[in-house]
Amino acid sequence: MDKILKGIWASVLSLEVEEIGDDDNLFESIIIIGEAASHGIGFDIETFYTHPTIRALANFLSGSQSPAKESSSVQDLASKEHVVDEAATLLKFCWEDVGISAENISKVAPVDIGQEHYMIENEKGIPGSSLAFAYEVQGGPDVQQRLQRAIEVMSTKNPTLRSIFIRIEEEEKATYYQVLLKAGHTTISRPSSRVKDYVAQSRQRTIHPDWLNALKAPETFANDQPERPWFGDFTIHRKETLDEPAAETFWTTYLGGSCLETIHPGKPETFHIHDSILHTTLPKTLVKRRSIHITTAILPAASIRSKDIDQITGFLLRSRLFRLHMNETNTDVMVDVLLESVQKDLVSTGRQEHVQKLPYMNSTTMPQSYVNIKAGTSSLNKQQIDESLVVTPRRGLEYWVFFCRFAIYLDIAMRDNDILVALRYESSLLPAEGSRQILDDFTTILKRIAGSDDTILSALVESSDH
Repeated sequence: MDKILKGIWASVLSLEVEEIGDDDNLFESIIIIGEAASHGIGFDIETFYTHPTIRALANFLSGSQSPAKESSSVQDLASKEHVVDEAATLLKFCWEDVGISAENISKVAPVDIGQEHYMIENEKGIPGSSLAFAYEVQGGPDVQQRLQRAIEVMSTKNPTLRSIFIRIEEEEKATYYQVLLKAGHTTISRPSSRVKDYVAQSRQRTIHPDWLNALKAPETFANDQPERPWFGDFTIHRKETLDEPAAETFWTTYLGGSCLETIHPGKPETFHIHDSILHTTLPKTLVKRRSIHITTAILPAASIRSKDIDQITGFLLRSRLFRLHMNETNTDVMVDVLLESVQKDLVSTGRQEHVQKLPYMNSTTMPQSYVNIKAGTSSLNKQQIDESLVVTPRRGLEYWVFFCRFAIYLDIAMRDNDILVALRYESSLLPAEGSRQILDDFTTILKRIAGSDDTILSALVESSDH
């Protein structure tokens, strides 16, 4: 066991096996858990925390209490969740139709009434109560590897980021289940007609290493994409009140032929609970179109036709979306300063964003968080809509944002032979402490991954005031 673990540690850390000592404390290398799982060695985060050295972990895993020897049978899993029939049905469903191995399933249970209601409303396009944040970082060729590693680490540390939801149609009734995965790298290997909706949704809620394929040949990838509006960064710079005529003019311009990403620089506006209500007028101007889900282009899977994305309603304008834009003109702003400013801004709005509770949601279990990977491209020029609004035309992929209103998003794009990375954070009714912890973890992880040679990235061109 010692030799196996040393080999895994060495592979993850790019070291020689001889450089790994039995008493080396590799506590911070939490990504090892996922790597170990691929070698058939399973242990949870609590085990890793309590056995931080190779010798201690090897002794524990070799003993009778090893989590790796824990039964993953349907009966054991169902008894833990007190839903024997549901668990058995769901595990069989995962094995046969979705391609998720039983070994990668940690827990399973039907969703509670609050989660189910929110998911149903979301699928109908009815607006939720979430706010959007966007942060753009433009850096060197290794930025996506570092951020991908951060996403993997964060997924391992936060169970909610490994949760997916499955809807099973049984006797003309849809039943929703929540599945907690042991690892966040599920692979949909054999989609079927029975799980068409699930495939489209689960792929956007789990991390796939194949997303990097889009970055390997950006020109080919871009040329394969249709010229479509990119529904990722909806916002508009407004004053204290919603100017509906201006908003309608903006959307008319948007839908008239340009693919736009809005940019809202500076400190966010004051929060208004009733901001951005356009669903009473906007659908009248929308044109039905079909869209292709991101995973169709990135993953080697069958083509999936999504719903008519343009038939969306709800909060299309996001009042708190703004940009932290970094470039190479100055090198006196450290990455931890940038990330801390992002973190502070998110936490500062926690009171308004996270404690709201819809009247019909009496449950204490709120919808979970997700990590989503989205790749896109851009080849058009910016446009000045008015004195306060600049938009960047964009050609990319869409559809996911209106079905995942509560998430941390990583948006990767190729632009002018450089890599653009946008980190998004969205949440709906996520407890304030939980959301803070996720951002704390992410900030810490990114600072570690940046390393001593890359702690200074660039200057802030557009930033929030604190």
